[in-house]
Amino acid sequence: MKKQTVNAKPVVPYDQRTPDLEIACHIFANGAWHGLSLDDALTLAKKRTKRCEDCDGEVRVMREGRGIPAHVEHVHRHEGCPRSDVWKNGPKIRSRHFNPVN
Repeated sequence: MKKQTVNAKPVVPYDQRTPDLEIACHIFANGAWHGLSLDDALTLAKKRTKRCEDCDGEVRVMREGRGIPAHVEHVHRHEGCPRSDVWKNGPKIRSRHFNPVN
């Protein structure tokens, strides 16, 4: 089996992080979290655990289809994440996910 190569950025702890819009999600590999672009995240296996760049909640990467572009969505919605679809209806106060993936 051929080993996958992706471009990844190292990730700092949540309280020291400035969200990076070029990073779609994080994956855990070689003992550390790494930030990936949407294109790179789309190449990974679906079953691989991924977390949100902004709130550390679990996310899944969705391929383009039915007129909807490829995107990342939270497994469990979180009003405290600007990347969540419920952010606009929430308090708009950024916070770590209530069930973060560590």
